[in-house]
Amino acid sequence: MTDAIPRSLVAEALLTDEANVPPGDLPVDRLAERFLTYVRAGDGEEPAPAHHPDAWTYEVYCELNLCSRR
Repeated sequence: MTDAIPRSLVAEALLTDEANVPPGDLPVDRLAERFLTYVRAGDGEEPAPAHHPDAWTYEVYCELNLCSRR
């Protein structure tokens, strides 16, 4: 297991070119921290808003096949 998510996978999850994502691979602990910030912005009834600055983390999380999409 690696401690970083390849930049190419982040770009793919966000449906963008690698040139549009920050340089370097994404450390897993950074993704986890920002994803939890995003999740905590919602509540039991409503998800966090789509315009939340960490909303992109959900797409990366799902690209790793860690969530179920309906």
